[in-house]
Amino acid sequence: DHFTSTVSLSSMARRGKAQFGQPQSEAAGYRKPGNVAVGEKFDLKVQANGPRCPLMIYDRSRDCNFSVSPGERGFNELLKAVQAEPAWQGRKNFVTAEFDSEGNCTVYPGLTSIKKW
Repeated sequence: DHFTSTVSLSSMARRGKAQFGQPQSEAAGYRKPGNVAVGEKFDLKVQANGPRCPLMIYDRSRDCNFSVSPGERGFNELLKAVQAEPAWQGRKNFVTAEFDSEGNCTVYPGLTSIKKW
């Protein structure tokens, strides 16, 4: 199974998944993109400026946009996924994510891809 690494981007615990605290800007941008169905996988862009700066995370439409700060659960996993991509000198990468019916977002740092948007 290639879904070995998952990170829940919500304040609700999920069995077998790492849990973040509340992402920054949750009220403003932590939501399912309008063009994505519940349970449908979509891409999130994760941008990093190093281990001391928050990660900027957003979808193509920018309906879903928030940041994750150093020290929050999942930060290290996402930073590692970004730094592993040499196409952008380890500064950005695209990861697969999905929202459940309760509005909780799960990200799969092990499922990355190179995109341009």
